[in-house]
Amino acid sequence: MPNKFKVKFKIGIVVFVIAISFSFLFRPSDAILIIQEIDHFLHRDVTIYHSETNNKEAIAFYRWYGMDQLAVMELNKESFNWELVRGVTEGFTGDIQFIQLDYYAILFQRIPASVVNVEILTQNEKVHKGRIEVDEYYQPFWYYYSDTEDLSNAIITTYDEEGEVVEIIEVTEQPNGNLQRTITIE
Repeated sequence: MPNKFKVKFKIGIVVFVIAISFSFLFRPSDAILIIQEIDHFLHRDVTIYHSETNNKEAIAFYRWYGMDQLAVMELNKESFNWELVRGVTEGFTGDIQFIQLDYYAILFQRIPASVVNVEILTQNEKVHKGRIEVDEYYQPFWYYYSDTEDLSNAIITTYDEEGEVVEIIEVTEQPNGNLQRTITIE
Protein backbone atom coordinates (compact mmCIF):
# COMPACT_ATOMS: atom_id res chain seq x y z
CA MET A 1 0.00 0.00 0.00
CA PRO A 2 2.76 2.53 0.78
CA ASN A 3 4.28 2.02 -2.71
CA LYS A 4 0.98 2.97 -4.39
CA PHE A 5 0.92 6.17 -2.35
CA LYS A 6 4.49 7.00 -3.34
CA VAL A 7 3.73 6.42 -7.02
CA LYS A 8 0.57 8.58 -6.86
CA PHE A 9 2.48 11.26 -4.98
CA LYS A 10 5.29 11.30 -7.57
CA ILE A 11 2.77 11.43 -10.44
CA GLY A 12 0.99 14.30 -8.69
CA ILE A 13 4.27 16.21 -8.34
CA VAL A 14 5.09 15.68 -12.03
CA VAL A 15 1.61 16.85 -13.12
CA PHE A 16 1.92 19.90 -10.85
CA VAL A 17 5.35 20.83 -12.27
CA ILE A 18 4.09 20.41 -15.84
CA ALA A 19 1.02 22.57 -15.10
CA ILE A 20 3.16 25.33 -13.57
CA SER A 21 5.57 25.17 -16.54
CA PHE A 22 2.70 25.54 -19.03
CA SER A 23 1.26 28.48 -17.10
CA PHE A 24 4.59 30.31 -17.43
CA LEU A 25 5.00 29.34 -21.10
CA PHE A 26 1.59 30.68 -22.10
CA ARG A 27 1.56 33.70 -19.81
CA PRO A 28 1.12 37.03 -21.65
CA SER A 29 4.22 39.20 -21.99
CA ASP A 30 4.84 42.09 -19.60
CA ALA A 31 4.05 44.55 -22.41
CA ILE A 32 0.61 42.98 -22.91
CA LEU A 33 -0.06 42.89 -19.16
CA ILE A 34 0.89 46.58 -18.85
CA ILE A 35 -1.47 47.53 -21.69
CA GLN A 36 -4.24 45.48 -20.06
CA GLU A 37 -3.68 47.24 -16.71
CA ILE A 38 -3.81 50.70 -18.29
CA ASP A 39 -6.92 49.79 -20.34
CA HIS A 40 -8.56 48.34 -17.22
CA PHE A 41 -7.80 51.43 -15.17
CA LEU A 42 -8.91 53.96 -17.78
CA HIS A 43 -11.73 51.91 -19.32
CA ARG A 44 -10.67 53.24 -22.73
CA ASP A 45 -8.44 52.30 -25.58
CA VAL A 46 -5.12 54.03 -25.37
CA THR A 47 -2.20 54.38 -27.75
CA ILE A 48 0.96 53.17 -26.01
CA TYR A 49 4.07 54.89 -27.34
CA HIS A 50 6.58 53.10 -25.18
CA SER A 51 6.74 50.86 -22.13
CA GLU A 52 9.73 49.47 -20.33
CA THR A 53 10.20 47.22 -17.33
CA ASN A 54 13.00 47.46 -14.81
CA ASN A 55 12.89 44.56 -12.35
CA LYS A 56 9.76 45.24 -10.35
CA GLU A 57 8.93 48.66 -11.81
CA ALA A 58 7.64 49.69 -15.22
CA ILE A 59 6.94 52.94 -17.02
CA ALA A 60 4.50 53.45 -19.87
CA PHE A 61 3.96 56.49 -22.10
CA TYR A 62 0.64 56.76 -23.91
CA ARG A 63 -1.86 59.12 -25.48
CA TRP A 64 -5.01 59.26 -23.42
CA TYR A 65 -8.20 58.61 -25.45
CA GLY A 66 -7.46 60.93 -28.34
CA MET A 67 -6.79 64.00 -26.25
CA ASP A 68 -3.81 66.21 -26.95
CA GLN A 69 -2.12 64.97 -23.79
CA LEU A 70 0.77 62.70 -22.97
CA ALA A 71 0.24 60.37 -20.06
CA VAL A 72 2.90 58.53 -18.09
CA MET A 73 2.23 55.70 -15.65
CA GLU A 74 4.48 53.90 -13.23
CA LEU A 75 3.56 50.34 -12.39
CA ASN A 76 4.75 47.76 -9.86
CA LYS A 77 5.12 44.07 -10.57
CA GLU A 78 2.81 41.97 -8.46
CA SER A 79 2.87 38.16 -8.46
CA PHE A 80 1.65 37.62 -12.03
CA ASN A 81 0.43 41.05 -13.02
CA TRP A 82 1.29 44.78 -13.06
CA GLU A 83 -0.39 47.29 -10.78
CA LEU A 84 -0.65 51.06 -11.19
CA VAL A 85 1.48 53.07 -8.74
CA ARG A 86 1.24 56.62 -9.99
CA GLY A 87 0.68 58.49 -13.18
CA VAL A 88 0.37 61.92 -14.69
CA THR A 89 -1.33 63.15 -17.80
CA GLU A 90 -0.27 66.56 -19.03
CA GLY A 91 -1.46 68.62 -21.95
CA PHE A 92 1.06 69.65 -24.55
CA THR A 93 1.75 73.35 -24.21
CA GLY A 94 4.99 73.56 -26.20
CA ASP A 95 6.95 74.24 -23.01
CA ILE A 96 9.41 71.73 -21.62
CA GLN A 97 7.72 69.49 -19.05
CA PHE A 98 9.75 68.14 -16.13
CA ILE A 99 7.89 65.57 -14.06
CA GLN A 100 9.09 63.62 -11.05
CA LEU A 101 7.10 60.51 -10.18
CA ASP A 102 7.93 57.90 -7.55
CA TYR A 103 10.62 56.06 -9.52
CA TYR A 104 11.26 58.09 -12.66
CA ALA A 105 12.13 61.65 -13.65
CA ILE A 106 10.64 62.54 -17.04
CA LEU A 107 11.24 65.30 -19.58
CA PHE A 108 9.03 65.84 -22.62
CA GLN A 109 8.09 68.54 -25.08
CA ARG A 110 6.19 69.08 -28.29
CA ILE A 111 8.55 69.88 -31.18
CA PRO A 112 8.36 71.18 -34.74
CA ALA A 113 8.42 68.50 -37.44
CA SER A 114 11.85 69.77 -38.51
CA VAL A 115 13.48 68.46 -35.29
CA VAL A 116 15.17 65.09 -35.84
CA ASN A 117 17.53 64.89 -32.85
CA VAL A 118 17.23 65.81 -29.17
CA GLU A 119 20.17 65.79 -26.76
CA ILE A 120 19.89 66.07 -23.00
CA LEU A 121 22.99 67.20 -21.10
CA THR A 122 22.61 66.33 -17.42
CA GLN A 123 24.38 67.89 -14.44
CA ASN A 124 26.96 65.10 -14.38
CA GLU A 125 27.99 66.05 -17.97
CA LYS A 126 26.44 62.97 -19.60
CA VAL A 127 24.64 63.41 -22.91
CA HIS A 128 21.50 61.36 -23.57
CA LYS A 129 19.24 61.10 -26.61
CA GLY A 130 15.57 61.98 -26.34
CA ARG A 131 13.11 59.61 -27.96
CA ILE A 132 11.09 61.32 -30.71
CA GLU A 133 7.54 60.12 -31.36
CA VAL A 134 5.65 61.00 -34.51
CA ASP A 135 1.90 60.52 -34.21
CA GLU A 136 -0.27 60.74 -37.29
CA TYR A 137 -2.81 62.90 -35.45
CA TYR A 138 -0.60 65.28 -33.47
CA GLN A 139 2.56 67.31 -33.71
CA PRO A 140 5.70 65.27 -32.89
CA PHE A 141 7.13 65.24 -29.38
CA TRP A 142 10.19 63.93 -27.62
CA TYR A 143 10.69 62.45 -24.18
CA TYR A 144 13.43 61.15 -21.96
CA TYR A 145 13.26 59.48 -18.57
CA SER A 146 15.64 58.14 -15.96
CA ASP A 147 15.31 56.19 -12.76
CA THR A 148 18.85 57.05 -11.65
CA GLU A 149 19.76 60.57 -12.78
CA ASP A 150 18.71 63.97 -11.56
CA LEU A 151 17.24 65.77 -14.57
CA SER A 152 16.92 69.16 -12.90
CA ASN A 153 19.01 71.90 -14.54
CA ALA A 154 19.60 69.71 -17.61
CA ILE A 155 20.22 71.48 -20.91
CA ILE A 156 18.16 70.32 -23.88
CA THR A 157 19.34 70.97 -27.43
CA THR A 158 17.19 70.14 -30.45
CA TYR A 159 18.62 69.79 -33.96
CA ASP A 160 17.19 69.75 -37.48
CA GLU A 161 18.19 67.43 -40.36
CA GLU A 162 21.24 69.55 -41.23
CA GLY A 163 22.50 69.37 -37.65
CA GLU A 164 21.63 73.02 -36.99
CA VAL A 165 20.43 73.92 -33.51
CA VAL A 166 16.69 74.60 -33.43
CA GLU A 167 16.36 75.35 -29.73
CA ILE A 168 18.34 75.27 -26.47
CA ILE A 169 16.33 74.94 -23.26
CA GLU A 170 17.38 74.90 -19.62
CA VAL A 171 15.30 72.64 -17.42
CA THR A 172 14.10 74.13 -14.16
CA GLU A 173 15.50 73.04 -10.84
CA GLN A 174 12.12 71.98 -9.45
CA PRO A 175 10.05 69.26 -11.15
CA ASN A 176 6.31 69.57 -11.70
CA GLY A 177 6.51 73.36 -11.65
CA ASN A 178 5.63 74.08 -15.28
CA LEU A 179 2.65 71.73 -15.43
CA GLN A 180 -0.59 73.43 -16.42
CA ARG A 181 -3.27 70.86 -17.23
CA THR A 182 -2.20 67.96 -15.07
CA ILE A 183 -4.31 65.07 -13.89
CA THR A 184 -2.57 62.97 -11.28
CA ILE A 185 -3.51 59.31 -11.13
CA GLU A 186 -2.87 57.59 -7.81
